Amino acid sequence: MRPLSILNRQCGPIFHRAHTTNSSSSIISSLKAHPPKIIADYLTPMPSHLLTTTINDLLYPLPTESKISSPPCALPQGHHLVYFPIQLPPSRLVPDGADPDHSPGPPYTRRVWAGGEVIFRGDEMKLDARPAICKEKIEDVTLRGKEGEEKVFVDVWRKYGTGHEIEGRTEWDIEERRTLVFMRDEEGSASSPSRLLKCKVSYQAPGSSLLTPISDPQPPSYSISLTPSPIHLFHFSALSFNAHSIHFDPQFAREVDGHRALLVHGPFTLALMLRVLNDQIGVGVAVHRFSYRNYAPLYVNERMSINIRKVSKEDGAEGRWDVWIEGPEGGMAVKGTADVASK
Repeated sequence: MRPLSILNRQCGPIFHRAHTTNSSSSIISSLKAHPPKIIADYLTPMPSHLLTTTINDLLYPLPTESKISSPPCALPQGHHLVYFPIQLPPSRLVPDGADPDHSPGPPYTRRVWAGGEVIFRGDEMKLDARPAICKEKIEDVTLRGKEGEEKVFVDVWRKYGTGHEIEGRTEWDIEERRTLVFMRDEEGSASSPSRLLKCKVSYQAPGSSLLTPISDPQPPSYSISLTPSPIHLFHFSALSFNAHSIHFDPQFAREVDGHRALLVHGPFTLALMLRVLNDQIGVGVAVHRFSYRNYAPLYVNERMSINIRKVSKEDGAEGRWDVWIEGPEGGMAVKGTADVASK
């Protein structure tokens, strides 16, 4: 476990004040007491363009050239992930580069992105440098598991809309839940032979977790394979202002978090799944809701496949779709479900 004095020195007095106790009630109340964060941004086209360039290189490695659209296009689904970044300076982050406002504090110092959902409403968020706003709030915190092996589940809701006004706002263009899971430091110690399995946390019913990818006996209607490199991961970290060390520091990923290599970002896989699905369903329809769960880590320089299959019986592309990612050994590492409707 990292010394508490180091954590407090690096994260500042806010982190110290909010996390000096570790009872379940104080953890929950402290996290939920954080006031909403309001993050203003401008939807300039360059971040989205660079994300498209990075994704194109993974999905369609033959020479392709992405260009900034003129006239400006709507923000592609999933590209909100490279806007509205964390506003804290490096000295205020927790030691692994994470946002201290999401963290329950010691001993729950190891985190994974367990899943989430995104709701899209229309295409008013256009890449024309218009002002836009994000409201972030921790909505739910639960402690699950037997004593000594608890995990803290934190649901962070983000709401996005055009304009910088916030007072009295009731309608949003995008709403997103991010479920983060924080585990005890001891669970991932380098001396534990099961440290890797204990990092594979699924967002399931209270007290449950899956330690291996799950199988899917149904074949996809479309599948595409890709292999993320360290540069792809670095580009996404830079675009999303994500300083979590497991994505760019191999030594930290191995020796501190117990992984065999750098991890592919949870939000990066979300952006990839949305891109593949949207490329296949075509024009005239759009994803209205996308929910997903992460069952097992995906690692850099390892081949993975993104698969889609329609599961409802409506004609055309409208209806429900399954989208999932398989790792190099098969089985679903990420499972997503999309509701597609006409525009």
